[in-house]
Amino acid sequence: MIEVVTLAVDEAERMLGRSLGVQLDPASPDYARFILHIQFLLQ
Repeated sequence: MIEVVTLAVDEAERMLGRSLGVQLDPASPDYARFILHIQFLLQ
């Protein structure tokens, strides 16, 4: 499951970076929230 979440997060980061110019900072609370949302969506 961790591998799937990691791949999904990596892909989402690439998509956000390309389309919106957004970079996610792993040290920020927003990044943790983002990870939790991805995990929820993959259930």
